[in-house]
Amino acid sequence: MNKHIPAGAYRFEISATFNEKTLPRRFRAVSSLLPQQWAKVIVEEGELDLVLENSKGFQRLNPRMVGIVPPGEGFKLVVTGGGLVVRLEYFHESKVDDQKVILDSWRAKAG
Repeated sequence: MNKHIPAGAYRFEISATFNEKTLPRRFRAVSSLLPQQWAKVIVEEGELDLVLENSKGFQRLNPRMVGIVPPGEGFKLVVTGGGLVVRLEYFHESKVDDQKVILDSWRAKAG
């Protein structure tokens, strides 16, 4: 279940830090990321379940286990107890690998 963020992806945002009471509803219900966006779920204290729709299961996250959410896959975070401290880091796949971007850039330079 634990996928890897692609090499060359860059972090573009870090969420606020949440606890079991402040974790937003959008994370408690199924939501998904945009194409080419990934998220890393980082539990600093306590435990949390990461449920990925396509995996038909969950991953129990803790300070030693980071969760990865791939683009477009439905996910939700399930609080398993008190003392939770969690944040999300968002990544975007590198545009260098996008052939259209490379071709457009080359054409613009070729004039």
